[in-house]
Amino acid sequence: MEMDRGASNTRPRIVAAACRLFYKTGFMRTGSDAIAIAVGIAKRTLYQHFDGKSALVDAVLADQHAPMLARIQDWAQPGGSGPAELLTKLFAACEQWATQSH
Repeated sequence: MEMDRGASNTRPRIVAAACRLFYKTGFMRTGSDAIAIAVGIAKRTLYQHFDGKSALVDAVLADQHAPMLARIQDWAQPGGSGPAELLTKLFAACEQWATQSH
């Protein structure tokens, strides 16, 4: 469970650094020390924002998938794209996401 401490930009910086490190070295090989160092905070500060590594990975996944889910929901609105067009858009968006640097 995440803890809200009201820090304005620390939490998003933690999520962004964790995302980069998870993609670079893998989830299992990325420790909280490395994430804290990448953000420039104490490990204690990291744990003020996230109860543990699984809460942090949940935030990373939500951050990474939220834009895609919003696009899919927009495309799937009644009167919007038909099934074939929706799939074409979905595959194009997945390709774009996969080729981005993380």
